Amino acid sequence: MIPPELMMSYGMMVGSGRNKRIKKGFSTVWLAFIWVIWRTRNEKVFNNVAAVAEDTVDMIQRLSWQWFRSNTAKGPCLLYEWVWNPGDCMLRLTVSLVFYLQGVGCAP
Repeated sequence: MIPPELMMSYGMMVGSGRNKRIKKGFSTVWLAFIWVIWRTRNEKVFNNVAAVAEDTVDMIQRLSWQWFRSNTAKGPCLLYEWVWNPGDCMLRLTVSLVFYLQGVGCAP
């Protein structure tokens, strides 16, 4: 079910994250979703280009993955892993960071 207000959808998606990093990842996915939908809508309105649902979903997945990777020092997953389960990639980043911090003596 789609929430009646845009900010409610943001709050529902980002609020479901278990920690700060996962919430940031969900925020990235939500922003990519809004951006691609807006661009797809503009293509239809201004250039009369028909939208294909599969292409739109593919663009959302690729863009959110690119944005997620650009916000991390080391990308924790490949595109096919992101498409399969972005939450796992976000969780993997959190676990990797904890192990790294423990290794340098900065355990949370």
